[in-house]
Amino acid sequence: MRAFHIRKRVVFETIKKNFSKSFAVLKNGFIIVMYSKAKQTANKYGEKRIKK
Repeated sequence: MRAFHIRKRVVFETIKKNFSKSFAVLKNGFIIVMYSKAKQTANKYGEKRIKK
């Protein structure tokens, strides 16, 4: 019974580690997407300003 409990904890820790890793990847991807979108809008405004 005790061995089973330890194994369960190890599995839980592994899942937690994997989840936090994937969450960090998602967060970084989201930041990159937001950054590129902000750059695109900045470029659009920059072009408009230059044309004027």
